[in-house]
Amino acid sequence: MPVTLSDDQVASLRAELEQGRRDKVIRESVEQIWNSPKLGDRAKDLWKEQFPDSQIEGHDLKKEIFGRLDREKEEREKAAAEAAERERLEHFQRQKSEVQARHSLTDDAMERMEKEMNERKVYDYEVMAEHFVARQPKPIENTQRSHMWNYDQAKEFKEISADPEKYAFNELVKAINNDEARLRNR
Repeated sequence: MPVTLSDDQVASLRAELEQGRRDKVIRESVEQIWNSPKLGDRAKDLWKEQFPDSQIEGHDLKKEIFGRLDREKEEREKAAAEAAERERLEHFQRQKSEVQARHSLTDDAMERMEKEMNERKVYDYEVMAEHFVARQPKPIENTQRSHMWNYDQAKEFKEISADPEKYAFNELVKAINNDEARLRNR
């Protein structure tokens, strides 16, 4: 049995049919984005942002697992960076003390050398110490007495002045022993 529709009813059905076609195109486009490997996660994140109580199958668990993995990775990287920084600082401190001991540099000289290192952007104590020590020669001691013999500082003079007879006797014994050794070797 055929049904007769009024013009208003036909117009309403046509409008609903046209709206259904538009909705179908939109739904297909949204499904493509929703299921896209590249854009799907962002679309689901936007959906969760707008509707926080909604459940998206697999997405919530995936976000929780990846979030935990990212936090653990970040903690490992942070710990590794801190360990590397500690090792670097220990290396510089060890190198600094070795250089200071080897070149007999005072604390003041080390401060001046570190200042020069910062100015010249040299970050190695070994390299800078060679340069710094070459440019900072040690002062010569007793410069006012350099033209004198300085006999009073000689080892033999101290022995002679302590006990002249003992020194003379020892020298005579050495000479006799040397003569005898020379005669035996001929």
